[in-house]
Amino acid sequence: MEKLKTNEISLGLNQTLRNDLVDNFEKIQKGVDGQSDSLNKQILDMLGNVAPQDQNEVTQARIDGNGKAYDTLKGREDATQATAETALSEERDTSVEVQAARTNSSSQTYTTLKERMDNQENDLNNNINSKLAQISVIPETFANLGALQSKYPTGKPGIFVVADTGHKYIWVNGTWVDSGVYQAVGLADGIEEDVENHNKFLMTNFIATASDLELDSNYKDFDLVPVNSVVTYAYIGTEVLHQPSDSNTDGGTLITRTYSNSPGTGGGTVQTFFINTGKVFTRIKWGNPATFKPWAEITNGNLDEINKSVDGINKFLTRKFISKATDLDSTYTDFDLVPANSVVTYAYIGSEVLNQPSDSTTDGGTLVTQTYTNSPGTGGGSVQTFTRNTGRSFTRIKWGNPATFKPWIETTNQSESGITLSLFEKISVIGDSYSRGTIGNNGKYYTNDDISWPAMLSRRNGMKYINVAKGGITTRSYLSDPDCLPKLNVSEPADLYVLILGINDASRLGASYLGTIDDIKTDPTQNADTFYGNYGKVINAIQEKAPNAVIFMFDTPFNGDVNTQFNTAAKNIANKFGFPFIAHKSLGLFTSSAFTSNLVLGHPIAPLYASMSVVYENAMASYFEENPNILQKYKSSSDNLVDNTSGTPLIITGTGDKNQVSITQYSVSRNIFGKVIKFDYDIIIDSEMDDISDIGIQFINGYPEWTFSKLSGKHLRGVYHMSDKILYPTDTDTAKALKIRAVSNNFTGAITVTNVVIKRAM
Repeated sequence: MEKLKTNEISLGLNQTLRNDLVDNFEKIQKGVDGQSDSLNKQILDMLGNVAPQDQNEVTQARIDGNGKAYDTLKGREDATQATAETALSEERDTSVEVQAARTNSSSQTYTTLKERMDNQENDLNNNINSKLAQISVIPETFANLGALQSKYPTGKPGIFVVADTGHKYIWVNGTWVDSGVYQAVGLADGIEEDVENHNKFLMTNFIATASDLELDSNYKDFDLVPVNSVVTYAYIGTEVLHQPSDSNTDGGTLITRTYSNSPGTGGGTVQTFFINTGKVFTRIKWGNPATFKPWAEITNGNLDEINKSVDGINKFLTRKFISKATDLDSTYTDFDLVPANSVVTYAYIGSEVLNQPSDSTTDGGTLVTQTYTNSPGTGGGSVQTFTRNTGRSFTRIKWGNPATFKPWIETTNQSESGITLSLFEKISVIGDSYSRGTIGNNGKYYTNDDISWPAMLSRRNGMKYINVAKGGITTRSYLSDPDCLPKLNVSEPADLYVLILGINDASRLGASYLGTIDDIKTDPTQNADTFYGNYGKVINAIQEKAPNAVIFMFDTPFNGDVNTQFNTAAKNIANKFGFPFIAHKSLGLFTSSAFTSNLVLGHPIAPLYASMSVVYENAMASYFEENPNILQKYKSSSDNLVDNTSGTPLIITGTGDKNQVSITQYSVSRNIFGKVIKFDYDIIIDSEMDDISDIGIQFINGYPEWTFSKLSGKHLRGVYHMSDKILYPTDTDTAKALKIRAVSNNFTGAITVTNVVIKRAM
């Protein structure tokens, strides 16, 4: 390259400097171009005649098939040789291994490895078939594991069940192995949860208005509602077909369940419709082809189908177990507030849990709350079912605007062994204004005996009600008030006496009037003038009046310092006399808003008296069912005051004379003197009586030859029932036994007097 100008370059910034720079740049470019040409010529001289496409072959040969590049071609060749030698060594080793595998553990050698494996597979199949042939499909049963081990100490193929645990055992590796619960005994661990979550409801819906029905025609016909669904009809009308026929305007919640989540035309579908009036209906789809059977009302009946309907609903959002009082929080101390779609078991329950059924506040149970949505709120449609540990079951529905729960309805199936109060013919209640049906209105009180809870209870059971209650009464004033104990003494005896005193004692006489249990003496005339002493006098009068009657006691429906003391005293008195006793706080009605919100001037309104009558009846009936010994001797001995156990009738052969008497006589209790008595007997005559004839019964020895009942005048032959009530005179001769006999005057023919019954009527 030509030499560049350096020192010769002009020092001034003028045209000369610019010309010198241009000359230097041209010399540099020529030099670079010349060097490139010289280099290309050297390469061509080295490659000679090699084709241009092959000129890079050596460079390419340094890269193997996996894309790995080597520094030199020799390096790649060395690596390839090493890999080949390694593969050859491994192939030699594999050949040795295959040859060794052709020989089994019994030293038998096969021609090929496949031949050995085929032979081994055949042996395995034969062994399995042999074992299966030895296994019985019917398991043997033993009392316990020890008995199984004793009989088969070295094992045996099959399934063996031990009765004490219900578990199955199999022989594995030289020992008996517990394999869990046998299927005929129960469900193994985990299966319960699988069953519980099976068949979850596919669909929920809420029909609020008529327009909601137009969105899906399936909801306009109960026959077409999707299976496994919960649908609340807040609106319902005549356009909704195949609903229960009692109403087509009362909404409710429809539950449709079947064994499968696949809808179809087959049978087995069960529908339950909870109407907002409290009624419940159910029906089933059955037959070939399957059709729905008619609706059947099941309110107050057996709700087995309802239990099936709720058995697995929706995969409940909440499951809760209350085992003790401390488990209760504000959510679970009020049934009104329990979360939607939940299952809560109350192993512990007390009076602090509000709005539970009124039959009890101490009997636990399981509460199922379900609705069309998993979002709890204040809307209607929720259905609750509560089954107590006593077996009693109740249900209710939430409805209205604003929505509130309807009253609980008992749905327990009443078995043949159930006890009802219709067992008793006559009932008498010793109580105050709460037992007289007193109602407060406009600052005044009105007594309505017809709506008192004892009157309604007696009407339901066909009993006679003997009313000896009075408003404002205390145990002290009860002894002398003409409408109370004096009236009780002259009224006919009852079979069941219910005692509910104490409200006015607590409010008017106070705690200083209480006294102690020692105020009740053997001789009631010596009782102290206290709550204890005067209550004892009332009880003594009842026992003397009706010694065979059942006496049932309640405390007051109120709490507070003074009331609680009187409630405790009532319980102590019941315990002393051995009477059945129930505390009001155990009856849910009296601790709920249904009671406190329906008092006017401190007294129940008429519907509340009706509810009280049901609660009292159910409480007493349940008590008798749970304590059958109380009634064990009821009516086991006759209260007939006539001893005619021989069964021999009183017979007269009439000759037309006067004062003809029967030879047979009956003994009579002297307890009738000075008392009102009621008597019944039958007269059988085989010929006609004339105008001057009479036939009757006559006392002897007590009041000489006093005929107190007779059939007189013309009567045709036949049977005549005699019934009357009289006040028997006072005793005139206590030394002789009181007897009765049949007597006739001016009758000719055979006379038979039978079925004689005499009872105290006061």
